[in-house]
Amino acid sequence: MIGKQPEMKTLTLSVASREEVAARANAAAGGEPQGAFVNFTSAEFLLRIVTPHRLNLIRALIGQGTLSVGELATRLGLDARAVDAEIQALANAGLVELGPQGAQFDYDELHVDFRV
Repeated sequence: MIGKQPEMKTLTLSVASREEVAARANAAAGGEPQGAFVNFTSAEFLLRIVTPHRLNLIRALIGQGTLSVGELATRLGLDARAVDAEIQALANAGLVELGPQGAQFDYDELHVDFRV
């Protein structure tokens, strides 16, 4: 017998109006599962936060638990100070958790959803 696969935890980044966010919150309050979202006011703002370098940092964190800035820098072949600044920006945006041991991405995948 094959066991049930654990459900993937996905963080979705989306561009959403206040009305869309309110509707999602109301649905969640009514017991409808919504998943994990970080909403941005525009595609431009999302792309300003989720740069190619920062996306590579998130990819490096997926499934790795907590990694120090030094470990991330080594894995990606980047300067530790630059990695620290990028991780701080991701943490400020709510995309990674940052603690005394380093950074962590608490999801199995990242989904970006917006229309141009």
